[in-house]
Amino acid sequence: MLRQLTYKAARRGGEVVVADRWYPSSKPCSNCGDKLERLDLGVRQWSCPVCHAMHDRDVNAAINLRNLAVSSTAAACGGDSSGIALRL
Repeated sequence: MLRQLTYKAARRGGEVVVADRWYPSSKPCSNCGDKLERLDLGVRQWSCPVCHAMHDRDVNAAINLRNLAVSSTAAACGGDSSGIALRL
């Protein structure tokens, strides 16, 4: 699947960013950045203890992964990368 995504992205001038398998995309608050120490898999919604934002686990993870992809592509333009994502 990764091979096809890379191929199709290259055809359209895009780029595929792969997050590390163990990147904790659900734990950081996408609003303030505070990271939960523990978030059990059964917890589908949670409230940030710092900014009190309510999060759906999957939506929060998607936002954090999008931000990771954006930060890793910015590194190609001279910025600092988080070092967590692999650009293909």
